[in-house]
Amino acid sequence: MRDLDRGLSAFEDKRYRDAQAVLDELAAEYPNSATVRVWRGEATLYEGKLEDGVDDYRDAAARALVYYHAAAGLHETGCVLLASDHYYLRMGAAYAHLRLGAPDAALRELDIARATWPDSAEVPYTMARAECARGRIDPCLAEFQATLELARELRRPMFLRTHRSVADWVARSRTQSEFDRLRADSRYRSLIREPWASGG
Repeated sequence: MRDLDRGLSAFEDKRYRDAQAVLDELAAEYPNSATVRVWRGEATLYEGKLEDGVDDYRDAAARALVYYHAAAGLHETGCVLLASDHYYLRMGAAYAHLRLGAPDAALRELDIARATWPDSAEVPYTMARAECARGRIDPCLAEFQATLELARELRRPMFLRTHRSVADWVARSRTQSEFDRLRADSRYRSLIREPWASGG
C-alpha cells in the first residue's frame, strides 16, 4: 500500500503525530483497510504518555479504541489482517482497556490473542495485569508463572522481533502498577527466587 511504509517509519521513530497524518490520508484513500486502522490506533495509543497527565493518557487510550474497533470489524468482515497486525490490534486494544480501568474488556481481547498466539509470553503477562486489576490474585499469579515458563522455553511468535528473557519479565513485575497485591504474596516472592527466574 502506497505510503504505509512512511507512516510506519514515523511510528517507529516515535513521531506519532506525523504517523497519524499519513495514516489519516491512507484511511481516506482505503476506507476498508483494517491494517491502516490498526496502525492509526497504535499511533494514537502510544502518543499518550502518563507523564503528560492521567487525563491525556486515558484520552489517548479511548481514542485509540475507536480505531482498534474499526480494524476488528473490518478484519472480521473480510479484510483479513496479517498475523503481526492482528496481534498488535489485540494487544493494543487490551492495553487501552487496561489504561481505562476495564480489565474485563482487556481479557476479552487477550482470550483471542491466547487462542491465536499461545507462544507469546506478553499475552499471559498482560492477562496477569488484568486479573490483578480485578483483584483476583490466584489467576494473576498463574498467568505470571505462565509468562515465565514461556520465556524460559524461548517461545514467541516468529513475527516478534525481540524476545524478553525471564529476568526481563521479573524486572517488569517488580514495578508493574497492577501487581501491588501480587508482590505481597509469598508465592510470588518464592517464584522470582527460583534459580531460573534470576538468570533468564
